[in-house]
Parts: sequence; structure tokens; C-alpha cells
Amino acid sequence: MTTEIRFRNGKVGVEIADNIISRSLGLSFRKEIKGNEGMLFRFSRATRALFWNFGMLFPIDVLWIRDGEIVDIEENIPKMMKGLKVFAPEEPVHMAIELSSGSVKRLGILIHDRIIGVA
Repeated sequence: MTTEIRFRNGKVGVEIADNIISRSLGLSFRKEIKGNEGMLFRFSRATRALFWNFGMLFPIDVLWIRDGEIVDIEENIPKMMKGLKVFAPEEPVHMAIELSSGSVKRLGILIHDRIIGVA
């Protein structure tokens, strides 16, 4: 399942990670994603969800979202080389979006921006 998410300066099509397997894998083991694509993770309750770079073949940006507002951003999470790295938001969130690295800068995304298109 996919949907479109709009930001102040653009939009991306996102695949929805809607089960335990898709949420665990995220974008791992994919060769690439286009600059206008990503993956949306929804959580049943606000949580400090842990993300990792296991199996990542390219760097990514992650947006952490609570109540439709971007509350934290992690840019240029490296692809997995040696050793696993884990990332988490500063505060509990309801959603996260993985995007190709550089998307945050390209789209001018800032903390406190609101996303449009996801209920």
C-alpha cells in the first residue's frame, strides 16, 4: 500500500510499512529508492521507536512525527558498513518516514513542519 505525503516544498510517495516484517526491514536490502520515494511507519501508540541501519545499501534521512508535526530529524544515516547503528527520536512519536539521503535538504524540511496526506 502506498500514499503521498506533502511538505511545504514538495511531496513524496511512500510505501506504508504496516506489519511487523515490513516495519523490521524498512528499506533494508533494497538497492536504491528514488528521491521522491520513501517508507512510512505508523505506530499504534506514541513510542521512541528504534531504527537501525541493518542491511542498508544506501544512506537515508529519517523524519520523526508526532500528531502530524515533525519533531526530530536524522539526516544522512549511513549505509551499513561495519557494525550496526541504532537511531531513535528524542521524544515519543506516532510515525516515522525514511527518505533517501539528501531529501530533507532538497525539500527544505524543518523541525515543526507539518506533514499533509496521512491520517
